[in-house]
Amino acid sequence: AIATPERFGGLGLGLVELGIVAQACGAQTAGAPFLTTSYGAACALLACEDADLKQRWLPALAAGAAIGAVAFAEGSEILPAPQTIFAGGVLTGSKAGVTAGLRADFAIVWALHQGRPALVLAELAGASRRATPTYDNSRLVADIAFETPARLLLDGEAAQRAARHVLAHMAVVTAHEQTGGAGELLRIGCD
Repeated sequence: AIATPERFGGLGLGLVELGIVAQACGAQTAGAPFLTTSYGAACALLACEDADLKQRWLPALAAGAAIGAVAFAEGSEILPAPQTIFAGGVLTGSKAGVTAGLRADFAIVWALHQGRPALVLAELAGASRRATPTYDNSRLVADIAFETPARLLLDGEAAQRAARHVLAHMAVVTAHEQTGGAGELLRIGCD
């Protein structure tokens, strides 16, 4: 809700304010994947022109009634040539290690559409999810297999720009959260 525009039920604040909240959550070791994943999902939705998807998901994210995930990775590259395919309104393929994937209501997925990279929104009710154990299981990381209806958000260069924007902003929020956790550990260590 912090960075979601007011017209969608959010507070309309910026990345700085979200960073402050993330740092405080990190200091309390609050497992709050929504700070990064739902924020990333909201960034992608805001970049698209689909008013129906924005109206459906942004108010739900702002209210905490929905959780969004970002499923871009395939291997070790940041934005690889996508192996997940979007064709005929169906997303096919898989994404490993998706933060919040175990509980998310939808995912913004890096996929291939008509030979071009794309961002698509897939509701996860029908997707196959397998929990992935991590050092922090509060992050609800999952491997997700798609054979799922999906909607195109962006494709081509617009999708690449939006994906880089999403990843950069998620990195800033994560860095704030980690700084909060490190600062608290330092405080405890000094006591």
